[in-house]
Amino acid sequence: AKTPVTNAQYARFIRETGYEPPQYWKEPSLLKAKGEHPVAEINWYDAEMYCRWLSHRLGLQIDLPTQEEWEKAARGLDGRAYPWGDQPDEDNCNTAGSGTNDTTPVGFYSPHGDSPYGCTDMSGNVWEWTASEVHRDRPGFIGLRVTRGGSWNMDIYFARVTCRTEVLPYVHGSGFGFRFVRRLPRA
Repeated sequence: AKTPVTNAQYARFIRETGYEPPQYWKEPSLLKAKGEHPVAEINWYDAEMYCRWLSHRLGLQIDLPTQEEWEKAARGLDGRAYPWGDQPDEDNCNTAGSGTNDTTPVGFYSPHGDSPYGCTDMSGNVWEWTASEVHRDRPGFIGLRVTRGGSWNMDIYFARVTCRTEVLPYVHGSGFGFRFVRRLPRA
């Protein structure tokens, strides 16, 4: 997807499925004011359920991107450090240095912060869940999931397109959201 999933998009999922909304939605005026912001406080399971719902609704295969797909969409083919180039620039993304202290509407830093493929918010705003699992050779180990992109409450260093975190899939917080990919049928 060009942008992370917004609160408005996620609200439709909640209305149609009865799925449990994020905690910060308890204040209705806050949700209304932030409809075009990326949905936050999402764990990996929430993101997966949204993708399943959207797949069923559209009759298409919708998934979380793998970390490799996410990185290619963010950096293009020339190996850049950030979606816009090689130098950190607080004017191109929503990180702690931008001073917003919250999420911003998706595309707020577009087009100067966009990736070579026109994807917005690949750096900053919310960490984005991927489909990628970190494998550990331990019995009973719950696989960590990879998040990418940094967040509004992190230093710009974490917004580099090569930066990743490994997070337990049930963790959620104000800096976790997601985007999706559409899989094409195999010929």
